[in-house]
Amino acid sequence: PSVYFSLSGFHADATLDQLFRLRLDLGVTRSTALNGRHLYQRLSDALSGASVESRQGVGEMRDGFDRVLAMTDSEKELLQDVLDFYQARLSNDLNTTLRRFTSTNVILVVCTLIAGVYGMNFEQMPELQWKLGYPFAIGTMALSASILAYVFRRNRWL
Repeated sequence: PSVYFSLSGFHADATLDQLFRLRLDLGVTRSTALNGRHLYQRLSDALSGASVESRQGVGEMRDGFDRVLAMTDSEKELLQDVLDFYQARLSNDLNTTLRRFTSTNVILVVCTLIAGVYGMNFEQMPELQWKLGYPFAIGTMALSASILAYVFRRNRWL
């Protein structure tokens, strides 16, 4: 079964804070494991004349810290991939929203331009004496807005 991942129910700031806190915790765990590994490596070097069981026990502890280091490194890489995906998704959502706002603004600017020209009331404009001048201006606005809305919807900007 496929899994659908949606970010719509999450608060971006809180989720990013949790992810960054987790990355910090992984860094602290890695640093602690690295210090423990170094300690057991020095202990292993110091026990060169000790019994085989003692050296094996210290070696097993050092190997345990090596495993913790490997796990924290792989978890940190996975977490970074999740962070990258999350931020890419948020960026994509923001771009989609901005495209919609831009499309709406373009439609409104064209209507405002037409209304502004017809609202200047110059005497040499033949449309001012024409009985259908007002419906023509409204029709031109509606037609241009409809054409732009169609183009933007076809390109999935609206």
